[in-house]
Amino acid sequence: VHQQRRLYLNVYEATNMLRPLTPDYDAVDEERKSELAKIIKEKDIILIEDDAKLTLPKKGERPIFSRIPERTIYIAGSTRNIAPGIRATFMTFPQCHKMRILSALHHLTIKAGALDTEILSELITSKRAEKILAMKATKACEANEIFNSVFEGAPTISSTALFRTIPLPGTSGHGQRIEADLRAAGVAVCHSDRFSVKAGQSDSFLRVSISSTKTLSQLRKGLKTIDEYIRAKGSL
Repeated sequence: VHQQRRLYLNVYEATNMLRPLTPDYDAVDEERKSELAKIIKEKDIILIEDDAKLTLPKKGERPIFSRIPERTIYIAGSTRNIAPGIRATFMTFPQCHKMRILSALHHLTIKAGALDTEILSELITSKRAEKILAMKATKACEANEIFNSVFEGAPTISSTALFRTIPLPGTSGHGQRIEADLRAAGVAVCHSDRFSVKAGQSDSFLRVSISSTKTLSQLRKGLKTIDEYIRAKGSL
């Protein structure tokens, strides 16, 4: 009996570059999504697309689901961009898988709260979610422009990224001290030592949230504090 093959794909893939979701991941670009969709269709594979991201949607960006909806079970985790306090996600899938998926969901021990689900459903069906995401995307672009003006040439993965990285080569093993120094100066950052799976990595960096300040002026002040610290310490 022929058993159809299944592929689980998180739309962020392991790389050695600086990354948006965690420091071990980078986004699959649109060209590669199209290539994957073609292979999935040719090989008669069912795709489970786990679209978890920490960047806001941008024009022209589409999940693989939009290319081959008849072969894709799409799980969207981008609801955190609407409101981080809403602990819910949503799934779309071909009708032929409906009963099996609903049966599996019925047996889960961890489920989204009824209130969270109702709020999210209302935001989506009323189109207010789109307005919220558009507003946040605008603010994220402004925050990224400020970051780029302070740290020219720093790696970027999206104009709507909510986290950015600042290269700090040669600082492996000193992450705790650097974080403590900056915390004393009023800035919270994460050094790549927190994410490293091996000692002595050469591509050390700081990971900075550019969406956590109340105002853009606070963001600029914090980024300048980091820049001044790095300049003062030189090679650290």
